[in-house]
Amino acid sequence: MAVYDAEPYMFAIINSRMHMVWVKNVGGKLKTDYRYLKDICYNTFPFPDITTKQNLNLYVFAILDERAKHPSKTMAQLYNLTTMPKGLLQAHQELDTAIVRCYRLQPFKNDTERLEYFNVVKDKSFAFALRIVKLNKFLIEKKEFILSKQLLRSGTAVGALVREAEHAESTADFIHKLAIAQKEANETEYWIELLFQSEYLEATQYNSIILDIQELNKILASIIITSKEKKYGKG
Repeated sequence: MAVYDAEPYMFAIINSRMHMVWVKNVGGKLKTDYRYLKDICYNTFPFPDITTKQNLNLYVFAILDERAKHPSKTMAQLYNLTTMPKGLLQAHQELDTAIVRCYRLQPFKNDTERLEYFNVVKDKSFAFALRIVKLNKFLIEKKEFILSKQLLRSGTAVGALVREAEHAESTADFIHKLAIAQKEANETEYWIELLFQSEYLEATQYNSIILDIQELNKILASIIITSKEKKYGKG
């Protein structure tokens, strides 16, 4: 894959451990080599909101400078864990630390934690679906059968569509599925507000669950915007 007219900070992100953990998880392998497909690995990658591009560029140049110190070595030799120059290893470690800070201040303990961070919308949408199922049971016990049915349908659809988007056929398909998930989330918010105004929900119940769906809406909106910018460019 080629990224034309890319700025140095893009090199930083693509060569970071955060990106490689993503690639290993979503790209899979072809025999012993990792597969890197632009529609699966690059276009769906949750890029951070970079506000310090110039600082990332410095890490990139540090890596390139370390590579240049070993002109006789091939890329395979440079990146063999047993023969990798200490300076190059340190430069990559410093880059990884800088990239993590673009996502959050707290370091990740391991690759599993890195991957779980990327799956936040998946985890939150599933947890929200469970809340909706339990709320539906509660409403049925109160003899409310109409609004609860609408809420159950839209509230559980959000997580289902997020799961579908995981295996999207293209970036456009990925954006489309998440856009539908966002519509279902908006509809769910409407039913929750209606149930509260109809006095089927108490204030404490309403305040708790409305915050959950609003947070999901914000996450979905952020992913959609980022995906569109990567596919179509800013403008």
